[in-house]
Amino acid sequence: MLFVITVAALLGVLILAQKAGQTEQPPEPSAFVPPEGPTYLAFDVEAVSGGKVRLASGSGSETDATEVEFPAGTRIWRMEPATAAELTPPLVVNAVSVPNEVRNYSLRMMVFAPVQDTVSFDSPYLALADGFFGAETSRDEKEKVVSSALLESFDGRDGVTKTATGPGTLFVGDGAPVWIVRPIEAAQIQPGDRIAMHKGNDDAPDPSQGVLVLEGGAR
Repeated sequence: MLFVITVAALLGVLILAQKAGQTEQPPEPSAFVPPEGPTYLAFDVEAVSGGKVRLASGSGSETDATEVEFPAGTRIWRMEPATAAELTPPLVVNAVSVPNEVRNYSLRMMVFAPVQDTVSFDSPYLALADGFFGAETSRDEKEKVVSSALLESFDGRDGVTKTATGPGTLFVGDGAPVWIVRPIEAAQIQPGDRIAMHKGNDDAPDPSQGVLVLEGGAR
């Protein structure tokens, strides 16, 4: 079954009227500002031994390997497949989707996480845990979070949500791609998982800022 999320966008059109006699030369272009790159790094888990995790990034001849040890107390969050029956509000929910030529977006994942702190809609999307939004472990660069909500109540199928624009509803049908975020220990990480970590000041992975794991995501 294909699950599709449609996000409506309002496009504004600005019409500039020029005064008679003014020149029509285009304005000087502004200085080039390169787009901001990802603030996180993603890896495949190759092996786990004695508290150390061997990670790989890239593919083929471009594959790089590194070994990371997560100190005691490292906050590790795993996204696991779930069912609607496991959803107990209040929960943050993010829709991870990819652009679709026919529709606006094709839904890949509905990622739910227990509320960690006071929910603020100051930013476009809500973090699930430690600044992660749910798409960081993806292999597909097109996968993005396209909507966020606070699930306030849920009867196993229909829910009431709060969003940046006001109240809303959420419907979770049979077989929907539901994932839930749960805390785990480093020993529970498995080969074949996918891991994301925030970059530190030296652009190296910094597990002290939290770790996001996608169960079986590297397969």
